[in-house]
Amino acid sequence: MSSTSPLRRGKWLFFLVPLAALAAAQTRGLAPDLERSRSFAQGIGTANDYHQLGQSLLAAGDRPAAVESFRAALERDETLAPARAGLADALSFLGDRAGAEEAYRRALRGEDMASARNGLGNLLALEGRAQDAVAEYRRAIELDPELRTARANLGAARDSLVQARYAHQAALRALELVLGRYPAAELRARPDLPPLPGPVPAGLPLQMLERRPDLIAAERRVAAAFNRVGQAKAVQLPSIRLTGSVGYIDSDILQLKQDYDNPSAGVGAKLFAPLYTGGGLEAQVELATAQQREALAQYARLALRAIGDVEESLAIGRTLAEREVLLRAVSADQRRALDLAQTAYRVGKQDLRSVEQQALSLYATRVNLLRVHGEQLNQRVALHLALGGSFGAPVVLSDARAP
Repeated sequence: MSSTSPLRRGKWLFFLVPLAALAAAQTRGLAPDLERSRSFAQGIGTANDYHQLGQSLLAAGDRPAAVESFRAALERDETLAPARAGLADALSFLGDRAGAEEAYRRALRGEDMASARNGLGNLLALEGRAQDAVAEYRRAIELDPELRTARANLGAARDSLVQARYAHQAALRALELVLGRYPAAELRARPDLPPLPGPVPAGLPLQMLERRPDLIAAERRVAAAFNRVGQAKAVQLPSIRLTGSVGYIDSDILQLKQDYDNPSAGVGAKLFAPLYTGGGLEAQVELATAQQREALAQYARLALRAIGDVEESLAIGRTLAEREVLLRAVSADQRRALDLAQTAYRVGKQDLRSVEQQALSLYATRVNLLRVHGEQLNQRVALHLALGGSFGAPVVLSDARAP
């Protein structure tokens, strides 16, 4: 062994992994014959040999070893479309959807295969691209009408497409109702999230909260309560009403005497005298005053809640902004780590599993970054609702208020 050159030792180690995987597959009855295994050990396996080995390993469930075998086949013959399609199948099982889609499309450029079309359709369906998946399934059926799995997948994809179309239209109708439009599902949705508007300006006046509908209603209730107090006090005063055309004096408080002549009527009339109500008028004043204090307390409570809503929205916005900065830095670091892992994999320093785990971590961070961006947009909407409008000058309300 000491006389063996490093090049020959590296070549032997390169074929040791497929040979071990081949032995494991042979125990399951899924491997090629022993003579072919000897050819692998001697390093003289052909592209078709490695392709067949990859298919056996894929059927046995050893997907990382299958990826190695398919790539070894493509190193010997990069035009071998079935080997590239097998590589796409293995990558799809391992969760590398981007790599699998690229491998499927390169394989189909070399040879239009029904199985590859079906596999690509499955991959697109997993990514939620049901319309593209339907097109691939239909092409697979055209190539091989007896491919029952493609027919079954086509039916399932069309059903998913119908459900997705209905959910999309229902969401559009709900949005149109919010916008005050007829629910015809004619709005066009953006393919991505809109950018976050500019920062929140500093020094927002507290008077902006007066635009909130709940505070406007509370202020009107306070004004009405003040008016009821004045009305209750006015009831204590005599009320004179003229009836008919003779200027007859009528009052709920005074009662005319039998021997009094009414000078305004020119005929005999009654003199009013105060009526005793047993303190009912004073109680009405006290009740209206208590209702006035209640309306003031309700207004103060709603004003504090409005201030709390604004402060909470601002605090959430600051937290989300900090998270966005951190996640962007994490995403950049993970992107560099993935590049290094892919380089190490290409030179044989680490296996594909490490590369896939690093890619999954990167994708998870990107998903969290998208969620944070969506939460920032929702928070900005909540802030405008808390303020009762935009950051501009408060809208001057009409003076149509109760006197």
